[in-house]
Amino acid sequence: MCINGDQKEGIVFLVNHQGTIQKILHDGLNLSNQLPIGSLLTRLVVRESRQKVLNFFVELQEKNIAFNWEVNVQFVDKSVKSLHITGSVAESSYIIVGAQTISAMEDLYKQMMSIHNEQTTLLRAARKMQSEQDHENNKFDEISRLNNELVNLQRELNQKNKELERLDKLKNQFLGMAAHDLRNPLAVIRSYSEFLLDEAADVLNEEHFEFVQDIQFTSHFMLGLVNDLLDISTIESGNLILTLFWVDPIKFVQHSATTNQILAGSKQITIQFEHDDVVPNLYFDKQKVAQVLNNLISNAVKYSEAGSRVFIKLSQFEKGILVAVRDEGPGIPPDEFDKLFKPFSRTSVQSTGGEKSTGVGLLISR
Repeated sequence: MCINGDQKEGIVFLVNHQGTIQKILHDGLNLSNQLPIGSLLTRLVVRESRQKVLNFFVELQEKNIAFNWEVNVQFVDKSVKSLHITGSVAESSYIIVGAQTISAMEDLYKQMMSIHNEQTTLLRAARKMQSEQDHENNKFDEISRLNNELVNLQRELNQKNKELERLDKLKNQFLGMAAHDLRNPLAVIRSYSEFLLDEAADVLNEEHFEFVQDIQFTSHFMLGLVNDLLDISTIESGNLILTLFWVDPIKFVQHSATTNQILAGSKQITIQFEHDDVVPNLYFDKQKVAQVLNNLISNAVKYSEAGSRVFIKLSQFEKGILVAVRDEGPGIPPDEFDKLFKPFSRTSVQSTGGEKSTGVGLLISR
């Protein structure tokens, strides 16, 4: 520490809050031997001034500054001389300055405060830089922790996805096997019920005839449901096989409209078919597309009131065709749109003729 010439005849040292000497910063009075590190502040003065120096330290503790206290000190040559001392707070310690004159003490004190302030500024800047560095390190540690958690979650997600894929395959296999085993018995029941209605209607009383009709209707519905389940199982397993032919779209859609007109006629519903004058032939699976189209048309008929109309429009669209089916029914509430295309899901809209719904027609169509 550099002290100007005018202030060399003085002493500067640090004490802690218990009054113990921590460090001698400057000693131009050769008093260091009297103040070994770890000794008490009272060692600086003669016995008669010890109470006074204790009072000085009490004031320093209470006010964080004690200015110009005069105490007696024994120098190296055994002479006792007056020493003017001043103390103030310096970070976590007290800095004490002493000189033989008031002016020398004041100048030394000002210089020490100036040096201390510069050091304090540098120290605060260093602490700020360290704090910022610690903050950056903490952010890096947090990012690393989050990244590790993300990797672990990704690994768990992949494992869950593999397990779901395995279970989904098992579900499709079971669904396909169950539906396949049910289809033949249901087909036999439907065939026998149709035979009884055609060949034995004369020998059945009215009640028995209605029973057979119920059997025929229910078996027909159940067979349709089983076929739908088989279609879903095939589609979701990715094993759908397409048989492709060149098809005239106008004749194809007209045939579906005519087929569904039989059901529509029982409800006095008219199916109107419109098409562009020229529609090119296309290459597709007639059976699969007919299933989709019949699902859409029968759905429109199912939810239309008697005497209304169902509109089918066929038009050329880019490199293919667009078939639009529209009805005059009540429509689906907007807040129930999310139920569409979900298996076995039904909206609050009821069919107008009491027709049953499997809840999978639109799913298959999609």
